[in-house]
Amino acid sequence: GPSYRKTSGKPIMVAFRGSTSSTRYLQVSTNFATWVSVGSTIAASANMTAIIPDDHYYRLQSGATFNGWSELR
Repeated sequence: GPSYRKTSGKPIMVAFRGSTSSTRYLQVSTNFATWVSVGSTIAASANMTAIIPDDHYYRLQSGATFNGWSELR
């Protein structure tokens, strides 16, 4: 899936609402090569949240689908 780079100078909180009942992960990276799972959802309509540090990349695991996405800046 697509990846996003956080570059506003401050951390943000991101929240996703899953749309499938299989486990999906929210992942963070410092270098776009090594990804660390920082949140997961195991049920449809379950939420996952994480704080994304400045100058980091974040993404939903490849193949993940979601019903909603919010960012608190």
